[in-house]
Amino acid sequence: MKLKIGIALSVIVLVCCIISFALPWYQIDKRETKITKEVVVQYSWKKFSCQIDGDDKLSLNYDDDDVNSNYIATKACVTLALVNPFNVDNVSKILNSSLSFLKLSLNYDDDDVNSNYIATKACVTLALVNPFNVDNVSKILNSSLSFLVIASALALGTALLQLILLLSPKLCRSCIWKLLCIGCSIATIVMLFISFFTFLGAPKAFKDDTEVLGVNLQGACEDRWCDRIIGNDDDFKWIPGGGWWSCLAGCFTALCAGIFTLASHR
Repeated sequence: MKLKIGIALSVIVLVCCIISFALPWYQIDKRETKITKEVVVQYSWKKFSCQIDGDDKLSLNYDDDDVNSNYIATKACVTLALVNPFNVDNVSKILNSSLSFLKLSLNYDDDDVNSNYIATKACVTLALVNPFNVDNVSKILNSSLSFLVIASALALGTALLQLILLLSPKLCRSCIWKLLCIGCSIATIVMLFISFFTFLGAPKAFKDDTEVLGVNLQGACEDRWCDRIIGNDDDFKWIPGGGWWSCLAGCFTALCAGIFTLASHR
């Protein structure tokens, strides 16, 4: 009976791993004000997304760097000023010059950028979150989820070994199979905890990515998600997403599965 419970728990561990891959690992929520709408920025494996007041979610891969940096910086800065940066046709007809803001300039007819890219980055900037440099954040996420991949494979191996012990009583006479099962279970637990604790380095990653930017975005980040992994104030709420919590659930479920396997008479 204990082994059956261990198998069921191992299956739950696999489900937790799948949920961790599917859900975001971090979320920054800029609260609604009289001037601006609510903006939610989420960080997942290989991509980040932004959503304004429940509208369609915009997403972008971390490695999507095929855009001119001056273009995106100018558009995002204009968005930060709550001015429309996407359509300046009528203004250009009147002024027939270049648009400049915060020492960044752009010609009106410079439209060589993917619209989803500029819209996503501008949305993130509207939340006063750094959209220009996500190298360190993406490294933290990739590290955590790489360990999660290994943990998923080990959890599957543990479940298969448990099933073999349950269905093949003759193999149970050899302690080697049970030792393999227990070893695989311990390795699963270790990998899951490494994945979980690795992400605790996210605040430092946000800080390192934001240091290259101007005062406005540094001010928003300071004493918030660049300082501690969870918190809230009058303007922002920042918290690990469902993927991170699912990983934590997988950690303790895997621990329980290992205990039941060890306690079984097989």
